[in-house]
Amino acid sequence: SGMMAQLLTRGAGGMTADEISAAVESMGASMGPISGRNSFGLSGRCLSSDQDKFMDLFSKCLRRPSFPEREIEMQREIQLASIERQYEQPMFLAQQALGAIIHTNHPYRRSDLGTIGSVKSVTRDDLVAWHSSYVVAGNMGIAIFGDITDKKAIELAEKCVAGMKKGSAPARAPSACTPVLPARVEVRAPREQTIVLFGFPGVSLSDPRTDALSVLSTATSGLSSDIAGEIREKRGLAYYVGSMNRIGVDPGMFAFYAGIKKDAVPEVERLFTEEIRRLSEAGIRAEEFERARKQIVADHEMSLQSSESVAMMCVLNELYGLGYDYAFSTKARMARLTSGDVQSAAASIFVTNRMAVTILLPDEVKQ
Repeated sequence: SGMMAQLLTRGAGGMTADEISAAVESMGASMGPISGRNSFGLSGRCLSSDQDKFMDLFSKCLRRPSFPEREIEMQREIQLASIERQYEQPMFLAQQALGAIIHTNHPYRRSDLGTIGSVKSVTRDDLVAWHSSYVVAGNMGIAIFGDITDKKAIELAEKCVAGMKKGSAPARAPSACTPVLPARVEVRAPREQTIVLFGFPGVSLSDPRTDALSVLSTATSGLSSDIAGEIREKRGLAYYVGSMNRIGVDPGMFAFYAGIKKDAVPEVERLFTEEIRRLSEAGIRAEEFERARKQIVADHEMSLQSSESVAMMCVLNELYGLGYDYAFSTKARMARLTSGDVQSAAASIFVTNRMAVTILLPDEVKQ
């Protein structure tokens, strides 16, 4: 998906990559791929005076990519280099080890860039077949925001899908995720830093606990969080501390992380265990709750200042079944949420016998 999306603008409808780039630049516009753990696509922006010309080009790239062999090989090298850079990052290595435990037998355990072996083996036929199967009208959402009328937006959207294959995407087989928990794994890598991760199977985008877990993650991240204050500021055990709440069309994971010195592992494990118990039994403090809610609302309101970010939110929420207007209810949803909801969500996720601990340790250097 990642390689295919990157190649959408690297030759399409009889135009070369250079010709597409020149056409986009001549309009003062931008156009680029979207690709992640749950979807792929194409995004762009232009002046309203160029909307017809831009949509012609946009539609051509989306529907009729040519996948030139030269561009495939160039993208292959770029993607392989990006994968190698990932493996230079201690946090990535630790997260991969945690994901292998929690997302057993599920694609979420992999990097969305793929592996060196998988990227090397992709052929042009693979890319053409993938595009033909998934870039179909029944598997696509289009969002258009900006200086444009409703009527014109509909006209442009219809122009984009005109002549496109009508079918739906191939049925997605459910992935059997059967983690063996609890689990504790130590991984060694030639890195100076030690990483501690405490993870739990998480929720999907449609889960009613999503908002509560977003508040919980926000409250337990950043230098102002209680856990960072205890581990980093008060005790000086960590370089950084935080949490992440990964969600997707399938259940993701919730994890606490810290970058520490090797000799601090036992103490940090103890403090993480205590914090997880506090959160599941008592929840976050009132001050933490209010700070997190306000931050989420503020971040949402900031995102509304860009037509491109609003379009992205709307098209992905529609694609994932939440409804295009889901994000616009953020303030109301946060107002309805209670600290009790957050404690209840924490208690349902932070179950000791469903916990995975991953420790990334520096590899011993042999003299």
